[in-house]
Amino acid sequence: MVAYIAKVKSYLEQLQHFTVEKIPRESNVNVDALAKLVSTQKIDILESVPMEFLAQPTIASNQMLLVGREEPSWMTPYVEYIQPGKFPLDKKEAWRIQYKAARYVLMDEILYTKENPRVM
Repeated sequence: MVAYIAKVKSYLEQLQHFTVEKIPRESNVNVDALAKLVSTQKIDILESVPMEFLAQPTIASNQMLLVGREEPSWMTPYVEYIQPGKFPLDKKEAWRIQYKAARYVLMDEILYTKENPRVM
């Protein structure tokens, strides 16, 4: 997303004046319908929609990102409990984390709900 924002900013620098306008969801029905059509990939329907296939992505994919340490989130206590078995000091909070952690599984340092079909 950052690369696309940079691309847009480079285009905006070429303009003398521009306006950013929020389009309400109810006014954006046609665009939503077109996006839904493309995502279903029904070829017979798509033949009536002019499309252009890009030979290369708009943004180069060989960019590297430096990722720092994550800020604590709602997942942090569950990851800490599942990975090294670390409990909060408060007994009620520790029981709550232990109880709710049974709903999650940690795979490749990503927290998934056990109901997620990708996990099985």
